[in-house]
Amino acid sequence: SVNAGISTPILIGRKNIILQRINELGLSLKIDDNIEVIEPDNNPYYKECVQTYHQLKERKGVSIGLAETYVRTKNTVLAALLVKLGKADALICGMVGHYHKHLDHITDILEKKPGVKKLAALNAIAVQKGVYFFCDTMVNNNPNCEEIVAMTTQAADYVKRFGIKPKAALLSHSNFGSGLSNGDQKMSNAVRFLHDNHPELEVEGEMQADAALLEQIRKELISDSKMQGEANLFIFPNLDAANISFDLVRILSDGVTIGPILLGIDQPAHILKPSASVRRILNMTALCSAEDQTHD
Repeated sequence: SVNAGISTPILIGRKNIILQRINELGLSLKIDDNIEVIEPDNNPYYKECVQTYHQLKERKGVSIGLAETYVRTKNTVLAALLVKLGKADALICGMVGHYHKHLDHITDILEKKPGVKKLAALNAIAVQKGVYFFCDTMVNNNPNCEEIVAMTTQAADYVKRFGIKPKAALLSHSNFGSGLSNGDQKMSNAVRFLHDNHPELEVEGEMQADAALLEQIRKELISDSKMQGEANLFIFPNLDAANISFDLVRILSDGVTIGPILLGIDQPAHILKPSASVRRILNMTALCSAEDQTHD
């Protein structure tokens, strides 16, 4: 990201270890020149971070002593505090540890956007045919109808940032009322609500994946589809379906991937998977830079 002029990275860790890695890899990075390093045990913002974290968590059982421990030992806590205090513009974490532990630290410190009740994760993949988006791949295990509606509108708004018109398909194992499960019903109800309350969105469902991608199949099933052409935003009934589907497409297509993008947080903060490649980290860094420029 330094060579591309995307950002000036702030790395959290021990300077001697980071310098050793830079030398081992032969990188043209210079601490305090084109990168900044903040050591948890020698943090110039330590007192401010501890005070802020204690104020946020004091009524949740976090004493000053525990706040000091977290700021020194939990890098995601420190990174989120630096963003909150304006010392950093965005954060990327997740290369070590579990997604939801990082998410808990972020939501303890950074606020949601106004009106947002729950966050969601959006992944994108660019293949020869186009760019496709998958939601919710990481956060909500079994979202209800209201949460499906919210994640659809949030994801659609984010897709627009790429200069792409969102065409959202609410997916299910059934097509337009052919199934009888609770999952089918919540997706159908969500589509109905979106049609009534967000007529500006091109959204359709509930439907199977082939109907989402092939307009001819939809035309054979219904005559009044609100979607033209193929869908590019796929909303899944649960986390398992979304996560599995995205990883299958990612591996089989060898496309360029972006994400997971954390939707609904008020400042740029994203949690990658430990399997993320250097290319994906760079993509997310560029995304964070663009988000910061548009952040109010």
